[in-house]
Amino acid sequence: MHQTRIVAQNQFAGVTVAFLDQPPYLDIILSGHGAQDMARAFAKAPCPAHNCGAIGGDNGLPDLALNHLLQVPPHN
Repeated sequence: MHQTRIVAQNQFAGVTVAFLDQPPYLDIILSGHGAQDMARAFAKAPCPAHNCGAIGGDNGLPDLALNHLLQVPPHN
């Protein structure tokens, strides 16, 4: 149902469903589709670019986000 609603928004070229505990498994979907998309995107970069992988699990990310939020003036 989520996939159908997202597809109906017409914002993405394609929408694929993946799951952690049943097929189609997330790691298999990401190892193919996601890896290919990133390689193509970086190949088209107008300047030297290098994919450093996902940063979501990096231990330093919460501190980086907090420091950024503390430096940004509040929106009124």
